[in-house]
Amino acid sequence: MGSLRLMLQVETPVYAVLNIGVGIDVVKSLRSVQLQSSVGNCSTEEAMAQVWIDIEDNDNCGYFPMQTFEVRGRERSASSILLDDVANVDGQCEAVGWSDDGRCEIRVVPVGDSGAGESILIHGGNHGIRLRPNRAGADWSLEAEDEFGEPYMLLPSGTSVEFVESEETC
Repeated sequence: MGSLRLMLQVETPVYAVLNIGVGIDVVKSLRSVQLQSSVGNCSTEEAMAQVWIDIEDNDNCGYFPMQTFEVRGRERSASSILLDDVANVDGQCEAVGWSDDGRCEIRVVPVGDSGAGESILIHGGNHGIRLRPNRAGADWSLEAEDEFGEPYMLLPSGTSVEFVESEETC
């Protein structure tokens, strides 16, 4: 799992930065922090959360500068997801997270969007996400001609997202 790094500020609130180990930091504004032990466990009263996406240059989607999103609901993760109406894909689209080691877990969370009010953020590992037409069971590859990478996707609120759980380890 990820590590917890606390960044204390002189005035309230206190900010905790959760580094989840795949190139994405989740920042939480805390009203109170109580350290439980020297290994970084803490109990908190949550006030706000953000997702920071900072993608370094990679073979999946290239460099993408840092983006910050205000979380508006519960984040959910899965082995892959299925989406309808994705640009450049005929029919249903499958998406997974992508990291240094290839395929990884994908995450979906409602976020604030200044233009749309609320949107659905889909993000993955430190190399973004990978998409393709739905062809269940096929291996994922950077060389596949019908696959493409994105740093993340921001979809309209209410977009249908089907979560797919598989027994294979990401």
